[in-house]
Amino acid sequence: ESEGPRGMDLMAGTENSCSAGTGVLNTLVEAGYILYALGVASHPKAPLGGTNLRKEGRTRPMDIITTADAYCQWFLDVEGRHPSSPGGDEYRFGYWSDFLAVAPGTELPVDLLQ
Repeated sequence: ESEGPRGMDLMAGTENSCSAGTGVLNTLVEAGYILYALGVASHPKAPLGGTNLRKEGRTRPMDIITTADAYCQWFLDVEGRHPSSPGGDEYRFGYWSDFLAVAPGTELPVDLLQ
């Protein structure tokens, strides 16, 4: 599952609300899945990428189960802190994080969690 709050909310008609992205996370958690957030990624046209994106990614809230709203809002805040260059293409669709969703009753090998 990929979490791209801007795109999910644009498609759902709920722009800037995080309701679509948060809904997906909450549905998985309510079904008993354990979510592990992977690295933050960006589209090549997004203003922030590479080393700067990895540094920014270290600031995201990682307690997915209890802070789905904060986690989703973090992506919108990144866009606010790193807007497109004036006169360039406005790009507001380019940051996401993939998740590993582990089904209830399933255990991951310990070496995968390190």
